Amino acid sequence: PATEALVATLAGTEHDTGLDILKLENIAAYFREVRKKYHAFEGQLKGYDSRILVAQVPGGMLTNLESQLKQQNAADKL
Repeated sequence: PATEALVATLAGTEHDTGLDILKLENIAAYFREVRKKYHAFEGQLKGYDSRILVAQVPGGMLTNLESQLKQQNAADKL
């Protein structure tokens, strides 16, 4: 699993990592930009987006939003 997922899962428990989720988001943002450069070489599995943890958006909500945008031919807006 992604580092961000483990940090969020363990936060507030006896196994809390002590890592700052917002700092991890900054690192993830950097690598999202790097990833764009190598997009042509990427497979179908797109990985994990830590912004979901920071924003605390339910996964089902994002799935519905993606579906609605596709229906409107606006998937690029996601």
